[in-house]
Amino acid sequence: PRTVSKQQKKDEAQRLRDLRNKLDLTQAELAEKFRVVPSAINQWESGSRTIPGPVMVLIEIFEKEV
Repeated sequence: PRTVSKQQKKDEAQRLRDLRNKLDLTQAELAEKFRVVPSAINQWESGSRTIPGPVMVLIEIFEKEV
């Protein structure tokens, strides 16, 4: 697992929330696109779990598209 600071985890959570809002998707819809369970999106957006590296790559790809 990736080790990130508390601030970095908070910043990444905000990036994910911003992306989901730009795409106008629910957590369940974003989970489907990322092929994860909806509770994972919830945990990442709340900052209670670190976003895995491969998901950060997906976020970067989606950010370039919107």
